[in-house]
Amino acid sequence: MRLAAASGILGRDAACAVWYPSGVPDTGVSDHELEHYAERFTLFGQIVYDRHPDRPPHDYLMLLGARFEARGRGLGSAPPRHRLASLDLVGVLTYLVATTRRSARGGYFRAGYWPLGGPIQFPEGLEVYPLRRDPQPGIAVA
Repeated sequence: MRLAAASGILGRDAACAVWYPSGVPDTGVSDHELEHYAERFTLFGQIVYDRHPDRPPHDYLMLLGARFEARGRGLGSAPPRHRLASLDLVGVLTYLVATTRRSARGGYFRAGYWPLGGPIQFPEGLEVYPLRRDPQPGIAVA
């Protein structure tokens, strides 16, 4: 697994974002580490990886989450907002895969993300939404 930067842990670990910087090699994760979910994680990872853009260089928001009891209070948007402001200053674009249509068209859209191709479809019917955001120096992130 690539080294990742965690940013914006708020309060009592209420929300966190994990970013993969561009250009850091991926060393993979062994099936042993994934245990019971190896086949499913491997399939998910391969399908998402197949659609992940190679160029231009970008940072990848791999994981964003908030504690269940903290959801709906905007805590999940604070870590990415802070990191996006830093990346905007140095001209780095970002990429993520939204897990719901609502988040893809809501908060991520307001933060300047736009669809990168159509949804990614999984065999079990799950759809996820690849999104890209170009640097926006001088513009406050919503």
